[in-house]
Amino acid sequence: MAAAFSKAVCDTVYGTATNFYTKGLQDTTNERDNVFSDGFSTELATITGSVASGFSLTHTIVVNG
Repeated sequence: MAAAFSKAVCDTVYGTATNFYTKGLQDTTNERDNVFSDGFSTELATITGSVASGFSLTHTIVVNG
């Protein structure tokens, strides 16, 4: 399972969590990531929280069959 994160969330984490990541903003967007070559709209996770307090991720996975 792969979950995509919105650009806003990525910018917040990469831009402010410099204790963990110091290379600046993300260099690969969802649109350019091979993991999501078939699209990522159904892979976007719902994220709440903050860098300071931590994040929670919610994502519905549908299994057919």
